[in-house]
Amino acid sequence: MKHSLENLGLHIINSEFFQFITFSNFALLSIWLVIKELRSEYRRSCSQHQLMGMEPLSSHIKNNINTLLIV
Repeated sequence: MKHSLENLGLHIINSEFFQFITFSNFALLSIWLVIKELRSEYRRSCSQHQLMGMEPLSSHIKNNINTLLIV
């Protein structure tokens, strides 16, 4: 009887650990997908700026900072 209770305890611990790992992987996957979507959106906006003959916003900011540093 004691042996089966120990197995049951290990099974519960393994089950909770598995749930924790699954939840952690799901959270990391969600974060990765959000970052991937933000990066692709940023690339699309940069491409759109280039098609319109404009520089991306980050380039404008860099140029303004360089201008301020020169002055």
